Amino acid sequence: MIMWYVYVIRSVKDKRWYTGFTEDLRKHLSQHNSNLAGWTKGRGPFESH
Repeated sequence: MIMWYVYVIRSVKDKRWYTGFTEDLRKHLSQHNSNLAGWTKGRGPFESH
């Protein structure tokens, strides 16, 4: 059975909130902080809440 995670992250840079879902939460947060995720590219670093 696949587990899905829903997450809320906040950009430290522009203070905006972003939501998403993933199977691998740690990997996806790392992708956001490495500018590898499309919608948040260039808006990191991010905090998770």
